[in-house]
Amino acid sequence: EAQAMRDLLQVEARLLGAMQPAQLPRHGTIEVNVSLNVQARLSATVIRGVGELSDALAAFAEVDTVETMASPVITFRDGKDVTIGELKLATMTRVLNAVKALGVHIEPDYQDTTRWAYPQVDIEGLGEPGFLGQNWADKDTKEETA
Repeated sequence: EAQAMRDLLQVEARLLGAMQPAQLPRHGTIEVNVSLNVQARLSATVIRGVGELSDALAAFAEVDTVETMASPVITFRDGKDVTIGELKLATMTRVLNAVKALGVHIEPDYQDTTRWAYPQVDIEGLGEPGFLGQNWADKDTKEETA
């Protein structure tokens, strides 16, 4: 299972590295519709795939531990593969009741000399998630009602 997840992350990283605009001449009227653009749809699919991979990783993780995976982001330039970065995936599984009541507060080890697995995160208690987490996915209306 772990190897399959690493393989999937490597595929996502390879797709990410290959996503570059095609430098093709365009003739006639150019209509901009980003939602139907192949590049935008591919980007959205890759991001959704990374999110689903993180869900799968979290499903097997121990509570309150950070699970990380990484894969080099490789692009093809001048006839050879070139590493242009790293796709790093970090997940932390929390107990649902704790997230509802207390939220999530994590902080990286600022003394660590390697790249942090995650940034500082401060999320207040989220309350009840609702059906399929819809209450957590709705936009924040606190400012609108204040």
